[in-house]
This record gives sequence, structure tokens and C-alpha cells, in this order.
Amino acid sequence: MVQWIYVVYYCDFRALPAQFEVLRAFKTEKRAQALVDLLTRTPFERHSLATGQYLYRKVALA
Repeated sequence: MVQWIYVVYYCDFRALPAQFEVLRAFKTEKRAQALVDLLTRTPFERHSLATGQYLYRKVALA
């Protein structure tokens, strides 16, 4: 049986290739989406929303 987690990360599209910073992982999509919404409203100082964005992705655990 495959288990899934939802990984929240910041992606800087300005860098080539794009750079990613993994921030947190959750068991439910609802919690991951809530964190992305919060960070989009109030981002970390080191993350610029002009050059990147917060996202989450479903990842299978092997």
C-alpha cells in the first residue's frame, strides 16, 4: 500500500535552474494548502514573491 505526504516548498524561478527549498511535510493536503495560503499572505523574509512562490506537491513514500 502506498502512503502519501504533501511537501510544502518555496521555488525561486529567477535562478537557473530553478532552486527549491523544502519547508515542511504534512499527511493531509488540507494542512499543506493552509500553510501555502498563509505563507503567500505573509512570506518569510528570505523568500521573495516577486521571484518565486510557495507550492505543495503530493509525494509517495516508498
